[in-house]
Amino acid sequence: MAAALVLALGASCGDSPGADGERAPSGTPPPLNLVVITIDTLRADHVGAFGHPHPTTPRIDALAARGAVFTQAIATSSWTRASMASVMTGLYPTATGLTCHNFRVPQGDCDVLSPGLTTFAELFAEAGYDTAGIVANINVDPVFGFDQGFAEYVFAPNQLLGEARGDDDAAWRQRNDWLRATTDKVTASAIDWLDGRAADAPPFLLYLHYLDPHDPYEPSAPQRDAFTARTYAVDARSRDEIALYDGEIRDVDTALGRVFDRLEQAGLTDTTGIVILSDHGEEFHEHGATRHGFTMYDEQLRVPLVVTLPGVGRPGTRVDAQVSLIDVAPTLLDAAGLKPPKWMLGRSLLPFVRRPDLEAPRPVLAERGYNPLAAWRRPPWKLIHDTESGTNLLFDLDADPGELLDLSAQQPGVVAELLGELRLAFETNAALASRVGAGDGTGVIELSPEQLEQLRALGYVDVDER
Repeated sequence: MAAALVLALGASCGDSPGADGERAPSGTPPPLNLVVITIDTLRADHVGAFGHPHPTTPRIDALAARGAVFTQAIATSSWTRASMASVMTGLYPTATGLTCHNFRVPQGDCDVLSPGLTTFAELFAEAGYDTAGIVANINVDPVFGFDQGFAEYVFAPNQLLGEARGDDDAAWRQRNDWLRATTDKVTASAIDWLDGRAADAPPFLLYLHYLDPHDPYEPSAPQRDAFTARTYAVDARSRDEIALYDGEIRDVDTALGRVFDRLEQAGLTDTTGIVILSDHGEEFHEHGATRHGFTMYDEQLRVPLVVTLPGVGRPGTRVDAQVSLIDVAPTLLDAAGLKPPKWMLGRSLLPFVRRPDLEAPRPVLAERGYNPLAAWRRPPWKLIHDTESGTNLLFDLDADPGELLDLSAQQPGVVAELLGELRLAFETNAALASRVGAGDGTGVIELSPEQLEQLRALGYVDVDER
């Protein structure tokens, strides 16, 4: 049974994948423009389309009403670099090789997206697409290999820090004001890129990565007090912070509205698919901690995923099947009429967009945060396993969605079964890593003082010791 479950990790719904970048059979819609948007650190339950009661995301909600919402999308890790490598490649962290988190001098093959791996951007470029990325989180900076396949790749903080501000420059940097300016910079750069395209240009793939609502939570003045008077059923220690967090989400939503409006003004709405996701969530004392990267509970793993493709599926579709961020790359390729490579563990989600009640259960894996933890999620069960100590936590997600009651002592048979499946998944990923080129040609890299400062600004205060 375990072997069948692990093999299901790579099973597709619908046609079997063909050669890398091969055109799908006739009858598939022609290639679309695609805009892929990552909103860093965004919990699914703080998006209106996913049930949040406060008005954080009116523009995203309107987009979701035209497309499909995946209510049970699970990140592959609880921190950015490992998770985004999975988005880019359709592979789990132990298959991409991004399994450590040394922030000062990355440890080569375990911290850098290997040039031996193939990203979805490379496959789109090979298929003739214009490819561009505009990003604001240093964890997807070119130094870590995330520019592979992009003809243009803009790291917004470098633009901001390179702009002269006269006598105020030193104070501006010391206050980390560049952090608050990244949302507008990513948005303006995206609009400029769209405006600069020729009328006869080929289809495009545009990737945007917003840093907000990553901490520190410092929303714009209009949003600073917009949510403080609202009621939050959270730990009292988090009430003020979570209101600021929501303010930052609204800032990003407003910025995205500018991008959506520009697409409409350019007459691109009917020929452009949009996918919105997050790399991981954020904890606000649900399990005694804050921020992300340290646990494998769902507040850090369950993320929004919205897929809006013109002419595909019914508006307002809701898909409750469990999916993973490894499914993003094959979904994008499928939407463009390209067959995903056979080595991708993810599967296209277009069959779910067309048939939201499709029965295709599959367990998913999350792993490699800042601590040696892994989660194996096979609803209703979820196992959290410490790969160093060997300790386990077991939760029944149907009866206990908040993951408050550990059932590992009462259900040793379930623990043993899930642990066997998890270990087989690790073995499968390790074998795949050597086949797909994980770790090839990376080597240890050096971070500049400016890059280290950007990591410190994001809360990695102990980078010197890592």
